[in-house]
Parts: sequence; C-alpha cells; structure tokens
Amino acid sequence: MSGSCCDHAIGRSGYCCRCDSEVDDHAVRDFHYLEKGLHLSHGFVNSLKRRRSGMGYGAKKLHLALDLNHTLVHCSRVYRLSPKERYLIRQADSRDDLCRSGDLLIKLRPFAREFLREANELFIMHICTDSEPEHAEIIVKFLDPLKIYFGQRVITGRDMFWLIAVRVSR
Repeated sequence: MSGSCCDHAIGRSGYCCRCDSEVDDHAVRDFHYLEKGLHLSHGFVNSLKRRRSGMGYGAKKLHLALDLNHTLVHCSRVYRLSPKERYLIRQADSRDDLCRSGDLLIKLRPFAREFLREANELFIMHICTDSEPEHAEIIVKFLDPLKIYFGQRVITGRDMFWLIAVRVSR
C-alpha cells in the first residue's frame, strides 16, 4: 500500500504497520504500556471512542480478565528486597504508585492507572490472580479504592481451584 493512501492508524516503533512509512511522533498516541513500541493515530483512537460511546446504554461490553502481578502491579515481600531496593520502603507513604501493607510492598506498573481508565470505557474488567484472597484484596484496594474498575469481580487462586474442581466433578 502506498504511504499516501494510508491513514497510518496503527504503528510500531515509528513506522506504520500497514504501509511501513515513517510516522510523525506528534500524529500518534503512545500505547507502549500495552505493547512495546505500539502507537495509534489520534484519529483512530477518537473513532474507537466515538464508536464505543455510540453503542449507548444497555449495549454489552466485552469482558477483560487481568492478572495482578507483573501485569498491573509488582509485589515483593519487604524482607526479599535487595539493599538497593530498600529505599522504596521509606517512599511508600509519599508516592501514589507505591503502597506498603505489612510485609508486602506493592508498586504500580507504569501507566497502569491510565490503562484502567481507558480500558474501563471498553470492557467489563475482572481480576484473575493466583494470589491468596487476602493479598488480592489488599492489592485491588490499592489499585481500585473506589471499586470503579473491578467491583467485586476478583477471582483468586482458591476460587480458581474451586472452579476447576467443580468442572472436573461434573
């Protein structure tokens, strides 16, 4: 496809995925938190939002299941932090991307809050995690304190074991 006929809607690392033309950085929105190097044109993002908002009330959203650790947050036990990482313990009270609860240190992944805001417009989001329910509750409360994104839609390791056991017993 010729570069002049392409709208350069979807790109990676500065090049259009359709026509391989170089894309102007000012004409795109960076989505590297979803995929390294991914960028979408402002027009493409706006058309997606218009389409989504045009669905109206009562229209069904797709469901999106997200894992917690290494997807939305990084969690570490305080005693496992290296000497170089221990400064984070002192910063937990002063940073909005960092939280300490007992022996657990929780750090948001870059752009996690932006991702949740945008994904919430398109999806009904769920958390699926192999974490213990107590830890999942702490993490989700930090990530979504007003229950805007997940509500009570959290499936933990114990829940998954139960669902598998029920499925196998049928």
